[in-house]
Amino acid sequence: MKINEMEEPRFEGAQHSALGFSQDEYDEDELDVVEEELGLELRSSDSLLKGTRSVLLAKLAARPTGAFHVSDDSLYSDATWKLTEDNVVKFDSQIIGVNNLKRSIMFHLLPEFNPWGRSRSHNTTHVAGYAFGLLEKYIFSNNKLNATAAQIAAIDATTLNEALDKAKESGFLTTYKHVYFFVNLWLQLSAQKLIPQSLRLNIAANRVITKERAGDILEHYRRTVGTYKPLSEHELMKLIDYALFWTEKALPALLKVRDILIVQKVNVSDRIKTVQASRAAFFEENLTVIIDDVEVMKPNVNFRELEPTPRFNFSTFWTISWIRPYAKALDSVRNAIFVWIALITGARKRELGILTDEDILFDEASGEYSVRVTRFKTTNDPNFAGKQDVLPLPTFLGEIVRDYISARDIRSFAKVRTLFGSHNHSQLGKSKSSHNAYLTLEAIIQQLQDALGLKGVHCHRFRKTIAEILINRDERNIDIIRLLFGHTSYSMSLRYIARNPYIVRSVVRAIEKSFTDDFAEIVSGLSSGVYAGARADELAGRLASRETLFAGKVIRAEIHDYVSHLVRSGEPIYIHRTSLGAGTYCLTTDNYPGGPKPPCIASYSLAGGSLPNPRNCHVECGNLILLDSAKTALHQNITFYSKLVASGTLKERTLAAITKKLLISERRLNELEARSASVEEIAGLSRKAGHE
Repeated sequence: MKINEMEEPRFEGAQHSALGFSQDEYDEDELDVVEEELGLELRSSDSLLKGTRSVLLAKLAARPTGAFHVSDDSLYSDATWKLTEDNVVKFDSQIIGVNNLKRSIMFHLLPEFNPWGRSRSHNTTHVAGYAFGLLEKYIFSNNKLNATAAQIAAIDATTLNEALDKAKESGFLTTYKHVYFFVNLWLQLSAQKLIPQSLRLNIAANRVITKERAGDILEHYRRTVGTYKPLSEHELMKLIDYALFWTEKALPALLKVRDILIVQKVNVSDRIKTVQASRAAFFEENLTVIIDDVEVMKPNVNFRELEPTPRFNFSTFWTISWIRPYAKALDSVRNAIFVWIALITGARKRELGILTDEDILFDEASGEYSVRVTRFKTTNDPNFAGKQDVLPLPTFLGEIVRDYISARDIRSFAKVRTLFGSHNHSQLGKSKSSHNAYLTLEAIIQQLQDALGLKGVHCHRFRKTIAEILINRDERNIDIIRLLFGHTSYSMSLRYIARNPYIVRSVVRAIEKSFTDDFAEIVSGLSSGVYAGARADELAGRLASRETLFAGKVIRAEIHDYVSHLVRSGEPIYIHRTSLGAGTYCLTTDNYPGGPKPPCIASYSLAGGSLPNPRNCHVECGNLILLDSAKTALHQNITFYSKLVASGTLKERTLAAITKKLLISERRLNELEARSASVEEIAGLSRKAGHE
């Protein structure tokens, strides 16, 4: 074991938890959760607004009285905006100027003009209209302010922060949430000059929308609601069954449909028109795909009888519409691929939403697939361009994505710019903007919920599932990941795991749970002074100057630090009781690259990896630690080996091996007994000195 690594595990930066990952990284993940659940931006979102042209100011410049439409039935200046039959926004405040302020803010919460692209329906605007009353209460009413230009100019960061604190003290999560949302929006609209100057706040957003405030809302959310749990095995089973059907059965059938359309040279048109009954029957039969009683695709066939004319002497006419059924099937395949990639990569919503076909990489030399992900939550890029990371993809998934790209390389589907973009005509060619990325993923998740009868499926839950369900059952399931990704070594699997902080956290917890008791017994045994073996000598020397380090509860934090450090660096870890009997332990993290391997690895290698086989433990191994309680097992082994040597029936090679085990067992026993006697002698002298 590399004991020096245990003495001072090093981590980048000073803000790291006992798990070895920055707590900020976990908080960022939880912020994603809150934003999905509460529907608001917790961070300053000015980067999403830069360069946005003010539609409102342009309209007010043309019609200063506000006599322009915000809906078919309402003008901007109206006391009530009738957006739809059931959705209205009322402007009935008795505080001077508040109605004008509300109009300017609510205008940007209309789906057509929302700069974040997060208002998707007039119902959202309708609800926000009522929630605005909380901003009125906590900013204006409580401070006896009005919304005239002079008094808005007097509002400072302290006023806003105090309002947020009071909203929090209300005890209602929605109150705190809504006041934060409107304060944030008002600050951003002011900073980007999207509302009239007289209504703008003159406050730097970062004096109010801070990491500490976001963390406070996060913690408030955790206490009040809790965070998302991983997908249950029932939910996961439904999702994977769906994904398997659409990628293993439906996708190959769609490729055949595509080939037929290309060969028949009809892929350039939405409709196939023919006067031949046989040709119409051919298309209806070959473009209809039903698998396991599930309708994957079925074209819409229309038949018409016409009166012959001098120009057209036919009387029958068929129209076969194929593009919408094909688009719907493609979207289902897309949803299935989303399930696979979200589950396997643990990528966040925005990271997934902006993926393109070009982000699926294939290395011809190695035959391996990977996906290029742009990280936004783990980079401090001032331009918000993100940082690219490349994650491995299983071969089966890489091939599925390749086939999916081929299946949509037809007609206008090539206009879909993102991997998970919709093939519905109204959604074709959507840009890679951040809010479209969110909307795309939300649409996919809603379709999955509707198709499978599930509720509460969120992108973040995929991120946690592979860790919580797979790893927490047994740390040995790391090998499932190794096999899934085709890794040739245990070390490579750990390097993949280190990309996903939830998997790291779960691996650490699982291994810590398994290792703590054993490691605690090792430390206790070494502290007693009775031990044997080169590994024990080395470790005892390190612990000698740190007598209180592993006392009490501190041991758990130390083991968390140590194990997480090793996982992140891609080191195999092994702390285990051995098959040699009570009081014997294996303690190793070595990779043994190019050198002699210990017996447990030399005789049992997982595809070239270095995961030990505990059933093949040998007493001569340098990784072995023997404690005082091992003396009984050593006595039994010595007796057993002595009988074999004395039997005279062993072949020369076997006799030499058994003799070596016997001699080493006797040497280890002598070490233990000598140290035990020394400890007893010291204890006796101490007792004698105490009596004197």
